[in-house]
Amino acid sequence: MIKSGEALQKLGDMVEAQGGDRRYIEDTSLFEKAPDISPIFAAEDGYINETDTEAIGLAAMTLGAGRNKSDDVIDPSAGIILHAKTGDKIKKGETIAYLHSSNPASIPEAEAKFLKALKITSKPPQKRALVHAKILHI
Repeated sequence: MIKSGEALQKLGDMVEAQGGDRRYIEDTSLFEKAPDISPIFAAEDGYINETDTEAIGLAAMTLGAGRNKSDDVIDPSAGIILHAKTGDKIKKGETIAYLHSSNPASIPEAEAKFLKALKITSKPPQKRALVHAKILHI
């Protein structure tokens, strides 16, 4: 479904069903751009063996991409763009992500949280199945 484009079509359908504009799914250049974009560089050579996605989400929240309290304002330009994922071989100094924020003071804390969320090892991780199970409706 990914290769055929059906998955992207379904995502657009879900965005529309919630009152969103599907054009943003088809053309990401429509998203607001953050005034501060900072690269994160790999601190060492190796493989990204594990990724703590909750910690990365908290790093994004630090940038303004989420709420810590119910009255916090979300910055639609804030977030993290990944350039490396679990299983990728990385080299020291290589850009592995970009932090986007309207608050430059949030970058150091978000970067520390992001880097702490990665486990870098000298050997690649074991391959895991992408699909764990199929649920059939009868």
